[in-house]
Amino acid sequence: MVAAEKNTIRNNTVSTGTSSASIRIGASVTACRIEGNNLSQSDASPGIAMDPTATKNIIFRNTVTGSASPYSISAGNQVGTIATRCSRHLRQAHGRT
Repeated sequence: MVAAEKNTIRNNTVSTGTSSASIRIGASVTACRIEGNNLSQSDASPGIAMDPTATKNIIFRNTVTGSASPYSISAGNQVGTIATRCSRHLRQAHGRT
């Protein structure tokens, strides 16, 4: 099993003068574990992506912020809860504003 665990990627655009590329986390093979990663101010879209042929992967406890399309997970993979737009609701639920 290949694993991408506990990585932090921030401001992830790499410029080479005339072109730029964004770093993302993903899998193109079967049976990978994508866990506990944090991509912030991510220009990569999607930030976490599975190739359409990649199956039986486990994706959970990841965060992606600043990406227009944070996740692209193909069918046949196991995914934990993906929360979107929850920070205000969580603060209110815990008595914080």
